[in-house]
Amino acid sequence: MASVLDSVRSHLRGTDDDHRVTTLELFFDLVFVYALTNITGLMEHDIGGETVLEGAITLAVVWFGWCAYTWLGNQAKADEGLLRVAMVVAMAGMFFVSISIPYAFGDEGNAAMVLAAAYAVVRLTHLGVYLIAAGDDTQLRSVILGMAAVASVMLVLLFIGAAVGGRSQKWWWLAAVIVDQLGVYFVRSTRWRLNSASHFAERFGLIVIIAIGESIVAVGVARRRHSSAAVTRWHCCAAWPSPCASGGCTSTSSPSSPRTCCVSRPVSSGPGSPVTRTCTCTSCSWAGSCSQPSAWCC
Repeated sequence: MASVLDSVRSHLRGTDDDHRVTTLELFFDLVFVYALTNITGLMEHDIGGETVLEGAITLAVVWFGWCAYTWLGNQAKADEGLLRVAMVVAMAGMFFVSISIPYAFGDEGNAAMVLAAAYAVVRLTHLGVYLIAAGDDTQLRSVILGMAAVASVMLVLLFIGAAVGGRSQKWWWLAAVIVDQLGVYFVRSTRWRLNSASHFAERFGLIVIIAIGESIVAVGVARRRHSSAAVTRWHCCAAWPSPCASGGCTSTSSPSSPRTCCVSRPVSSGPGSPVTRTCTCTSCSWAGSCSQPSAWCC
């Protein structure tokens, strides 16, 4: 067993003070930024106290996972040997975490369980490779083993919350986040090793830049989606022929029978093309008074 570990460890290259961020770490950051932007999707439909709490919990879970791999990349080079394999596995796991985030607190589906399982892969992969990368550093190995115990408790709480679901899920997950955050200090965090301060600072600077860039793209996409969305304008046709608000759709109706309403929508054939309007009429039940051709009823 020792010979196998030595063989695996031989494929890990340690870092020094001149170590810099690798290309694989930048690609790794993109997956985490995707998770961060999906947290906004979790909160965008209902900005209330509970929703903000759910977003904060999810943010803490994702952020701790990113920080864990930042420390690991400071211990050994991320684009070589076993650590490269671990980074790819973690990216795959975090991708499943990301796509589960918007539905993690929903009443239907199993998104919460998928998130918990994928996040377990991310965290356990990190701890296993970190333990190997620690080599003969007994103090670092002891703190990693301590964090393994903390992570195990944290993951159990995540799985319990995912299994219970409902309104109590967030409280189980909040407990998991608290255990994770306090656990770093309970295992005496001064035993961690920081081989390259410049690498550490660069990692945090780049994740902020990538996050800002992704936010700009997300704002642009949302603005385009908003401008191209169908703007529905229902116009009631009264007891005589009347055109729709635009589009030239005509019909007749009366208060004693189902009326015909017209909807005007913008239509564009693609980016850069002029936007025209089309009018579609449909029959709907009578509701309220509609005595003028210009009355808005639907």
